[in-house]
Amino acid sequence: MNYNTLQMLGYRFISCDSMVHKIQCRKHRKKRINKKWLKRYGFKCVPMTEVYQTGDKFIAHPKIIEIIKQQMCLK
Repeated sequence: MNYNTLQMLGYRFISCDSMVHKIQCRKHRKKRINKKWLKRYGFKCVPMTEVYQTGDKFIAHPKIIEIIKQQMCLK
């Protein structure tokens, strides 16, 4: 787990690399074939879009924090 902290507008943004969903790369409708595809192609990690807040701290995936940072700078 890698944590980085960013201080902006009185809030602390904590980025957590482990906030990901593991999704199977390729799927097949047949169970037997799907098992083979799972073994061959494996999983891919997709970042969670959720942001957790506790007081003045926001915890999210680094990509989501970058999006938040861009949105705050535009306004």
